[in-house]
Amino acid sequence: VVVVLLSLVFGTVSPVAAVATPCADLRIIAMSTDPYQPIQNQNATVHITIQNVGTCAAQAFVVQWQSDQFAPAGPSTSVANLNANATMVVDLVYAFPNSGNFMTIVNVDTGNAVNETNEMNNLEILPVSVEPATIDLQITDITVVSAVNPSSNPPVPVAGRPVTTTITIVNNGNTDAGPFQLQWYPWLMESPLTTQVNALGAGATTTVTFSYTYWWAATFDGWATVDSGGWVFETDETNNTFAKSVVVDPALPDLVSTNFTINPAAPVPGQIATAT
Repeated sequence: VVVVLLSLVFGTVSPVAAVATPCADLRIIAMSTDPYQPIQNQNATVHITIQNVGTCAAQAFVVQWQSDQFAPAGPSTSVANLNANATMVVDLVYAFPNSGNFMTIVNVDTGNAVNETNEMNNLEILPVSVEPATIDLQITDITVVSAVNPSSNPPVPVAGRPVTTTITIVNNGNTDAGPFQLQWYPWLMESPLTTQVNALGAGATTTVTFSYTYWWAATFDGWATVDSGGWVFETDETNNTFAKSVVVDPALPDLVSTNFTINPAAPVPGQIATAT
């Protein structure tokens, strides 16, 4: 009797690899924004300080930040590794599209790439208050002086002679202003003098000059308007006009002695000397 033994081999099962014991532990120890109160539509930097309090290095992981609890995921960055007991700062840049109060959230190791001893300390919340973007153009001063003799004291405007009008403008907002127009009305019956200012930064001041001639002596009530074309959306649209009264003197003779000589320089008593 021949006994045939058929051996069916379905495959060899290898032992299950042992899972490494967690030894890294990432946590967030500090968060801040620069500036402390971000401004709407302007870049702010979020500083995130991360520490590995474990006993071994943490391999590659991702740091993710979002602007509010229910907001879409914001900027993120990848970290190659972080040694045991080491600390690092991650900077992420973001511009809040709206003003208001936000509960910003940062998550370290968003994909759970690092096997940690504590997975419950990877989230941190930072309340952030965002200021609304503001632009407020305002005229702070107008001076009108003689262009012929501006160094005279005072350099009073004189009828028939050119004058220089200097207008000082400030942007009291926290956001840069784009192009806008400035108009100067020397008096009621005169057409405005107009120029364009290409930009004015937040908190910045600039001056604009116009040349004009008043043809007779009188007191003229003039005024200037900044953003006369309404190109800039401002926080306060009621403070764009500045009034200025200009006193123009009549043109009067003004004889000035510029030199005086005697010849001879040392006159002799009883002899003729010439004074020029």
